[in-house]
Amino acid sequence: MRVMRILAGGGCLGLLVVGCANPAPPRPAPARTPAPVITPDLRPMGRVQMVNTNGHFVVVSFANGFMPDLEDRLGVFRNGSKVGDIKITGPQREYNIVGEIISGDLQVQDEVKPN
Repeated sequence: MRVMRILAGGGCLGLLVVGCANPAPPRPAPARTPAPVITPDLRPMGRVQMVNTNGHFVVVSFANGFMPDLEDRLGVFRNGSKVGDIKITGPQREYNIVGEIISGDLQVQDEVKPN
């Protein structure tokens, strides 16, 4: 009986050693997530220079030679969030043009961009 216990214990020990001797399969490499792509907003941009709430119009200044066409509808943004819409009505003088306030509570220095 004692011999059986020794053989049984030795057999278990042998299986343990054999099990540890085989290397574990290699772990797959973690999936590489692609780096985020940052795309700049290259749409022409203007800035609100004056707001007339009684007359429901704004004066917008555009640099870089871009000037929207009459009747164009543009979005107005503050801190990256859309706050309103305007429709370009004119008149235009140099880099400034007048737009009718369609919606929103607009402020001086808000950004104006095509929708």
